[in-house]
Amino acid sequence: MYQWGKLSDRDAEEIVCDLLSAEWGVHVERFQAGADGGVDLRVNGPCAAPLMLPEGSFAVAQVKHYPTASLARLRVAFQKEAKRGVHRRSFRYFAVTTAHLSIHGKNEISKLYGEGFPVSQILGREDLESMLARRPRVEQRHFKLWVSNTLNLQRVLHSKEFRRSRHLVEELARDSAYLVNTRDVDRARSILESEGAVILSGPPGVGKTSAAKILIGEYISAGWDPVVAVNNIDEAEDVLDDERRQVVFYDDFLGSSLRTAFLHGKNEDARIVKLLQNARRSDNLRLILTTREYILASAKMHHHRLQDATIDLSRLIMDSSDMTALERAEVLYRQIFFSGVNPVLQQPLAEAEWAEVIKHHNFNPRLSHFYIDRVASAARGEGASELTSRELALGLLHSFESPLDLWKGIYDDQLTELQRCVLHVLSTFRMLLFDDAVEITARYTQEIGEPATKNEVRQAMRAVDGDFIEISDYYGLPLVGFANASIGDYVAFRLSADTAAIEGLLASAVTFSQVEVLIGLMTPAGEKESWLGDESVDEVAQISIDRLASPAVISGPGGKATRRAFVEAMLRLFSSGIYEFHPAYGSGLQRWKVMPPLSADRRMKAIWDFVKSHRMEQEAWIPESLTRVFPSGRIADREGMVSHLWFTRGMSDHPHWREFREWLVDHLHDYYFRKMSAPRHFSSARIYAQRYRQPEQVERTFLRLTLGQVGWKYLDDLEHQVIRISQDDLRDDVNCLMMAAQWLDVDIGPLVASIRSFEEETYSRVPDLNGDGPSLESEVSDLSFQDYDPQGDYTSAPIRIYPASISDSDLVIAARILGQP
Repeated sequence: MYQWGKLSDRDAEEIVCDLLSAEWGVHVERFQAGADGGVDLRVNGPCAAPLMLPEGSFAVAQVKHYPTASLARLRVAFQKEAKRGVHRRSFRYFAVTTAHLSIHGKNEISKLYGEGFPVSQILGREDLESMLARRPRVEQRHFKLWVSNTLNLQRVLHSKEFRRSRHLVEELARDSAYLVNTRDVDRARSILESEGAVILSGPPGVGKTSAAKILIGEYISAGWDPVVAVNNIDEAEDVLDDERRQVVFYDDFLGSSLRTAFLHGKNEDARIVKLLQNARRSDNLRLILTTREYILASAKMHHHRLQDATIDLSRLIMDSSDMTALERAEVLYRQIFFSGVNPVLQQPLAEAEWAEVIKHHNFNPRLSHFYIDRVASAARGEGASELTSRELALGLLHSFESPLDLWKGIYDDQLTELQRCVLHVLSTFRMLLFDDAVEITARYTQEIGEPATKNEVRQAMRAVDGDFIEISDYYGLPLVGFANASIGDYVAFRLSADTAAIEGLLASAVTFSQVEVLIGLMTPAGEKESWLGDESVDEVAQISIDRLASPAVISGPGGKATRRAFVEAMLRLFSSGIYEFHPAYGSGLQRWKVMPPLSADRRMKAIWDFVKSHRMEQEAWIPESLTRVFPSGRIADREGMVSHLWFTRGMSDHPHWREFREWLVDHLHDYYFRKMSAPRHFSSARIYAQRYRQPEQVERTFLRLTLGQVGWKYLDDLEHQVIRISQDDLRDDVNCLMMAAQWLDVDIGPLVASIRSFEEETYSRVPDLNGDGPSLESEVSDLSFQDYDPQGDYTSAPIRIYPASISDSDLVIAARILGQP
């Protein structure tokens, strides 16, 4: 039932300590690693039954973690302890092992301690597991014992909607032996309990994901259901259930580097903040997110909703420099213990030499783990015993001093050109399905003049699986990602200086987001630092390998072809879909052609920003091409479109772009004034009208009728006690309607009064949807756009009178509500 072989000797000692403390009802002392003189655990007297220790006496327990040991080996180990004589100096002495013990085995070990030594004080695995059955709290705390057990996996993954969590639980089972409970984990646990959510931020390799796994393991063991978001927050929202206790995990929720630091879903920033707020209020929801601190700082600048106070209340910044020497030593010990080089732990090494490793200013758990695994792989077949502890220590020091040297040797000497191509393609995605990776890589090899068949690509991917990439199960489909973020960072570092590879990736790209990733790669470090506000360059420079990249120069005459390739790729992919690998979206690359693009307005701004940064404003073919592709795109955010129009006012300084901007403003007229279906649409329409339309170009009669229809639908729902949104959202929407009424100079006081009269009665039936949002009687304000109301900047356009897009009966009702004839 329990996986004792997954534990280190320190883990086993900790579990025995907790079990004996629970059984005896006393505090059991445990000591730091090192020479123990035959005393692993100790209880000082006096204490009551069952130990019955008198004043001044003590009880001792010696723990031997040999889960697969034979009786002969156990005899040797306990014979050594018996010779120490600790059992003669202590009032009670317990010999404990995680190995199986028969009656004969216990009798044999008892004889080692002399005639009359109680057999009841010899404890084997069967005794420990009986204690665990009596002490479920201890079992829950030490999830490493059971998390890899098949029966427990089935218990956790009891429903098909949690199949996405299978990879996390299996990964937790595999990695549980390496997890160390540090002070950061304690702080994260405290934040999670008080705020309902925790955001673990910090540089790569400091243990954010490991800390998250410890917390998730504890919640799973306490009966909570794990929910995993891989690609966007939708994957968590779709399976949340107020009746279940659920812990949500979203690793790298803003992307794994500045190259991929953008949110994937519509209004995902607002939805993440909303989920954080819900977790804070709910007893059945916990949220665990990870990200890199500089990515979070950049995202806050580009997504103002992420500046919400909830983000800062839930955030914990982790840094390996904050780890204590004991925590670092525990991390290294586990990495060595469970590797193929664990015999070095039995070799002598001067304490000062290990201290130099542990106290190194660049100590990083991910780097040490990768180096130890690499050494263990090389040692297989040659005999791990040939490696000395001094050689291992010196190698670790070198990997901390020069991490790029570690990756360079592997990348240049151990990978084939085709295997590097696989990594190039993967660096432009967050994760992707195995078959998609094969097809895109095959396309890429064709573009760079090194064609490979799909079968050859598959073989190359399987060759690097485990060391460089990780292939996991996702709804029965193989999903590919980097084995760890540092590998992706280094591939990006090398790729950023290779224009031929960049052009090949642009030509073979299938999504717009791939081009955005490549633009990030080619952005000079000085410009990247400007994204981070006041964060110091020295601090940023140490965060990640991808901050050290020296991008190839594409601004001069020699970069003309590459610059054009970037723009052509963005135009070609302007209406491409976002990458979503859920099987519900179909199979094969064709699914991207039918999925809507993320945001036409954001993509337009990306093209304009690239054109400005590379001084391509005079190239007329770009805006001309943009007028052809823009109508096929989808505007995902009305407010965002208004903001992007304002931010691109610099287009007016260039004749070709001025024509495009005038065309765009006119093109958006129908979008803002006709397609009105939600209260918030009126806010963005008002800003658009004030900035870009003359008063006579706005058909107010139609807008007034539409406003009445939207308001009437809310009232109709409430009259029939139909609840579609939370009470907070209802109040926000009604405030938007009141603001729009002021703009359109129409009185909707009776409508608001009617909604208010039905609100209390309707929502009193569903207390879980009640909230502390703004009152309907609160002052109407427009916080979203109060800083963006410049006068002028109008363009001329013909006046439009729209045909009704709503039914005659609805128009009559709307007119009556608005007091229109």
